[in-house]
Amino acid sequence: MKYLKIHKLLWFIIVVAFTLLEGAVIVLYYIIFLIWNFRYPKDLWAGFHSAEHDYENHWGGYSYKDKNILETIIRRYKCTWS
Repeated sequence: MKYLKIHKLLWFIIVVAFTLLEGAVIVLYYIIFLIWNFRYPKDLWAGFHSAEHDYENHWGGYSYKDKNILETIIRRYKCTWS
C-alpha cells in the first residue's frame, strides 16, 4: 500500500474530514456566541487553532496561528509527513 502512495491520500481524507467536523462545531459555537452576546466574535478560528507558547505546541516544535480552515488542513497534513 505504501508503494502506491494511497496512504497519503487516505490521510488527507481523514485530515479534511476531521477539520470539517471541527469546523461544524466552531460554526455552532459562533452562532451561540452571536445569539448570546449580540456581537460577532473576532478571530474565532485563530483562537481555537493557535499555539503562542511552546508548552501548547504539538505540531513540529514551533508556534503557529492558523487564520482559516485551509491553513489548518495544510499544517496538519504537512507536519505529519515532514
